[in-house]
Amino acid sequence: MALRVCAEPDCPALQRESRCAEHRKTTSARGYGQQHQRDRAAWTRIVAAGKTPCRRCRKVIRPADLWDLGHPDADCDYPTAPEHRACNRATAGR
Repeated sequence: MALRVCAEPDCPALQRESRCAEHRKTTSARGYGQQHQRDRAAWTRIVAAGKTPCRRCRKVIRPADLWDLGHPDADCDYPTAPEHRACNRATAGR
């Protein structure tokens, strides 16, 4: 079977399965357990109102935009907040 890019958006990993080893893990196994899921559910209603700014670029996250619940790079104890998916994932590895 030929190598292919991971099916997870923005993941460049090459492997034989549809998803790389990291993205085959459950969200809880990747560190996004019940508390993160509860926080995201609460933010979902707020983001849907269309007035929430992205923590990184400060532009409003529109209800149709893809977004992640991100945290600051240096201080993970700081509360999570919505970020455009592209803004959040551009910081991977920092």
